[in-house]
Amino acid sequence: INILSNRSEWTFYFLSSVQFNFTISENIGVMFGQKTQLSWNLPPMDTFNMLSAIYELDQKDYKSRLDQLINMLDIGDIVKIPVRKLSLGQRIKCELLCALIHSPKYLFLDEPTIGLDIVTQKNIYDFLIAENHLNHTTIILTSHNLKDIEALSKRLLILARGQIIFDGMMDELPIDIKDKQEFNIKFIDTQWNRITNQTFSILELEHNIKKIGQENIISINREGISIEDLILSLYKEWDMTNDNK
Repeated sequence: INILSNRSEWTFYFLSSVQFNFTISENIGVMFGQKTQLSWNLPPMDTFNMLSAIYELDQKDYKSRLDQLINMLDIGDIVKIPVRKLSLGQRIKCELLCALIHSPKYLFLDEPTIGLDIVTQKNIYDFLIAENHLNHTTIILTSHNLKDIEALSKRLLILARGQIIFDGMMDELPIDIKDKQEFNIKFIDTQWNRITNQTFSILELEHNIKKIGQENIISINREGISIEDLILSLYKEWDMTNDNK
């Protein structure tokens, strides 16, 4: 309905519930860690093509987006292999493509890295960061894996018994995690021809790695407060405050 009033034109759109739901779904992508959009006995490419039809994607746009996601996820060699023959990490990458094929504005992820090895987790983090930067996709995730939070999140919400006990940016947490970090380096001391350990702050780390020499380093371990410790302390503080009320 177009209404022309005072030299201004106003347009009102009346959507049926079906139209409204479809409009919402166009802007949202969802991936659940324990549920799948893929068909077990079919290759992922069949599911991608099906989703392009469901979302009524322009074929030129679909092909361009498909190629972009396949390259970013590095799955060009597996998209025509039946899903049942893929590893968990490969299936998760294909699930992410399913959730993003229609270029949604918002991507909701539930436990996106559950059961994945460290290398695959890192690949997923790198992909999501790139997707956010390239396409400005807002990513909202729920996870018990606090590495997900450290790797991806800027804004953090912490829930306790259904109540929000913290809502803010990562750098607004009560303790600056990075400032509390120290690193223990185990290395070969070439001067005395022995193995030794030394602890350095994060500001000293890079300089001392160069000084020691990477070829002489046996291991580097992070010490100090972790995000797990910090969130646990917030839960305990909230429990004590509410138990005393």
